[in-house]
Amino acid sequence: MIELGDNELVLTSSTEDRLRALHQVLEEKLVKRQVSLKSLDDGKIEEASKVRRARRSPSGGIDQEHAKRLNKFIKDLGLKGVSSQTR
Repeated sequence: MIELGDNELVLTSSTEDRLRALHQVLEEKLVKRQVSLKSLDDGKIEEASKVRRARRSPSGGIDQEHAKRLNKFIKDLGLKGVSSQTR
C-alpha cells in the first residue's frame, strides 16, 4: 500500500520482498510519467510487527555543493549582465 503523507510517500507491505516489488512499481510509474527518480530521497526501511515500511520523500531543489558548482560555471562563462546567487 502507498500512502501519501504531508511531505513523503509511505510504502507499506507485509514482507520485504513485496516491499521491493512495490518500490519497483512506484519507480516504473514515475518513469512512465517522466518524473526523475533522482527527485525522491530514499528513506530507511522500518520494521514493525508484521509490517515493513519505507519512506520516500521528494527532494526540494538541489544540494548546496551542486549549487556552488553551477554558480562557478555561470560566473566563468563571463556573460555580460548575467549573475547568479545561492539562497
